[in-house]
Amino acid sequence: MHMLLYVVVPPTVEPQEMEGYVERQLAPFDENRFWDEIGEDDPNPGKWDWWVIGGRWDGVIQGDDRNQHSGGDWYRYALSEEARQLGNNVRSADSLKRVMHRDPKRFVPFAILTPDAEWNESRTWNGHDFVERETWTEDALELIAKHSDPDHWVVAVDYHS
Repeated sequence: MHMLLYVVVPPTVEPQEMEGYVERQLAPFDENRFWDEIGEDDPNPGKWDWWVIGGRWDGVIQGDDRNQHSGGDWYRYALSEEARQLGNNVRSADSLKRVMHRDPKRFVPFAILTPDAEWNESRTWNGHDFVERETWTEDALELIAKHSDPDHWVVAVDYHS
């Protein structure tokens, strides 16, 4: 299943370092890690087995679902270099906060990864099954608002789990 993740980037990260920052933030959540590396009590259980900046969600964070312009071949487009461009898939946290409040159905993602490496998502594990968080829209808005000073950025990531 492919899902939209927002990775919040702090002001200490230079623009040319954003892609590397996203990669480092996502690394602890890689499902492909060997069990002998992580152990049973890993505080960061695997969340993804593949990811790319933008991808199926190319441009969505800016309000332009660029996959709609793919001529009907959204899958090929989602895997193209064009769909992986950081410029189409980054927005200031302050600006994102405003549009999320106006149109949550369009802009609230499945998950948010904060600068303190906290993975927040729209569902929780109850020990037997995943349960949708009824407060996810409000929680997501609050997480982005918490990081909405003008110097924080948010990168949209397509991830598979």
